[in-house]
This record gives sequence, C-alpha cells and structure tokens, in this order.
Amino acid sequence: MTKYDWEAISEDFIQGVQDEDGNLTWPTLKELHEKYGGSYRTIRNRSSSDKWSQKRDIYKTKLGQRTIEKKIEKVSGDSVDFDSKALDTANEGLKVVEDKVKDEDVSEHQLLKLSVAAVNFQRVGKLALGEPTDHSKTENENKNVSTEVNNLFDTAEKANKNQDEEEDGQK
Repeated sequence: MTKYDWEAISEDFIQGVQDEDGNLTWPTLKELHEKYGGSYRTIRNRSSSDKWSQKRDIYKTKLGQRTIEKKIEKVSGDSVDFDSKALDTANEGLKVVEDKVKDEDVSEHQLLKLSVAAVNFQRVGKLALGEPTDHSKTENENKNVSTEVNNLFDTAEKANKNQDEEEDGQK
C-alpha cells in the first residue's frame, strides 16, 4: 500500500508551486500523480472529498486581492512622493519669486511675469495638497448656478403650462 503525503499534495494543488523561473503555477491532478506517485484515482477522490478546487479558487482570490492591495499601496506611495516633490517645487518657486520682487530694479513687465509665476506656483502647491484651485471652484460654482437657473426655468414653464390649462378649462 502506497503512503501519500496528503499535506504536500494538497498544498501544491491549492497554493501552487514555483517553476524554475520563479513563476507560480498550479499543477493538475495528473501532474501531482506523476510527481508524488500512487494512484491517480485516489488523488482525484481525495481532491474531490476535501474540496481542493474550491480551496484553490479561494486561495487564488485572496492572492489576487493581496496583489491589488500591494499595487494600490505602491501607487499611493508614489502619488504621495510626487505631490511632496510638487509642493517642494512650488515652495522653492515662490521663494525665487519673492526674492526677485524685493529687487529694486524690477520693471513693471518683470513684475507682471513674476506675479503670473507666483499664481502658477500657488496652483501647483494647492493641487499637491489636494485643495481646489480658484479656477476649479469657479467652474463648480458656475455649474451650480447654471443648474439652479435651469430649475427655475423649468418651474416657471410648468407654472405657465398649468395656468394655460386652467384658463382653457374655464372657457
């Protein structure tokens, strides 16, 4: 009678095995039979009774979720680093503008350019901090006003329609 290492066989089937390139692969029952020996039918029956396929699916799902979580963690870390660099750049840019503005030889034209640069550095800094810029606030406010105006027009149109229907009913 053949002795089976059920723990190793089920682990290979459920959790997979690494190939020579380090990639994770999931062997078939036939491949496990060839690797561990014994009866293919016995391995298949044990797989079925212990629900290895369902356990494998659960394992793969959890593995996929962990992979996604790690990717999200990396991307969010990269995002934080990028925003931090953008904020540092904005602060340095504002310092340069501030130093130039203090210069007594600044022409009106240069002052105008410096003010535009200051506004741009401020926007970069606000975006890096997750704050809306004045432009995006204004756009949102305009959308809200536009929606309110449209609602008022709809209400007025309904009121006129109701009044017309009432007048038609009185005739």
